[in-house]
Amino acid sequence: MIVRFTIRVYNNTGAEIPAMSFAKLLNYQVAYQYFIVSKPDADGLAAHKVVIIPEAIPNGKVGYAYIGGVGVVKATTAGQISAGDLVGTDENQWTAIEGNQFYVLTVDDSGSDDLLVVRRLDAALRKAYCKNDAGTGSTIACYLDTDETGPEITVNCNISGGSNLNEAIRRLKDGNRLLVCQIDGTWYSAEGFQVIDATKGLEISGGKLAVKLDTDEMHFDDGGVSTNLLECS
Repeated sequence: MIVRFTIRVYNNTGAEIPAMSFAKLLNYQVAYQYFIVSKPDADGLAAHKVVIIPEAIPNGKVGYAYIGGVGVVKATTAGQISAGDLVGTDENQWTAIEGNQFYVLTVDDSGSDDLLVVRRLDAALRKAYCKNDAGTGSTIACYLDTDETGPEITVNCNISGGSNLNEAIRRLKDGNRLLVCQIDGTWYSAEGFQVIDATKGLEISGGKLAVKLDTDEMHFDDGGVSTNLLECS
C-alpha cells in the first residue's frame, strides 16, 4: 500500500496544470479550504513548498495535490534521471530536473516522457559519510548515502559549549557515518556534539586513570577504586 497525503488546490495560473507535475505551494484560502498553487519560479525549491499534481487541473478549477508520500512527476529531459538520483523543481517548468529535494525510487521510460516515482526528503533522515576528519567550524563535508561515491553535501552541526567540531565529542573522522536531514535546502546533523571543558575530563598518568571534576579526582588503579579521593573545595 502506498500512503499519500492530499490537499485541495486551486489553479489560477491562466493555463491548465498538466498531470504529473511539480507545483509551488502558495497561500491558503480559509474561506474555500484550498491552497493556491503556481508554476515553480526557481530551481530546487524547498520540498515543503512543493506539491505533486497527479491529475490535470484546468485553469480556474479546484483539484488535489500530494503534499507527502510517493508521487509521479515528469522529467524535463528524458534519459538524464535514474533510480536513486535526487531531483527538484525546474524554474518556470512543471517538470523535474536534478536537485536535492526528492528521491527517485524508480523511472518509467517506456513512453515519450520519463516518469519519475519520487518521495520528498525535507525531513527524512539520510545517511552521510564524512569526507575528512573534523576541522574548525561547525560544518563538515560529507558524501550522501554512499561513502566516497555519493553526492557531496555540507552538513551543519549543533555544538554545545563551543564552535569547532575538532574540539567536540564525538570526534568525527574520515568515513564516519552521520544521520542527516535537509530543511529548506540545508543539511543538518541529527546528532548533537559537545565540547568538553578543558578543566574536566580524563587523564592517564603513571598507569592510573584519573577522572577530573574541577578539583576533585577519583583514581582507578588495576581495575579498582583507590581511596585517593580529594575533598571538594
